Amino acid sequence: MANVYVVDLACLACGRNRQVTVPTLVELPELPARCEQCSGSVLAVSSTQRVVRDVVLIDWATRSPRRGRPPAHPQLSLLDPRGGEATA
Repeated sequence: MANVYVVDLACLACGRNRQVTVPTLVELPELPARCEQCSGSVLAVSSTQRVVRDVVLIDWATRSPRRGRPPAHPQLSLLDPRGGEATA
């Protein structure tokens, strides 16, 4: 899992809003300095920290799902089916 920051940018001339994702807040000078619509200056209005989960892709062609009933747990087989301890 990684933390990223979503920075809300607002144009000072036309008021349009835009969101940009940056890995750290230290990289704010690398943000776009101009609005894409009117070429006005932009201002970082707010920032929100979000957690991004790493997506693990599984290749099901090489790894097929297991079939059938799973094996019994070794410690559960020592218990009496009625829930008590086994008397051996």
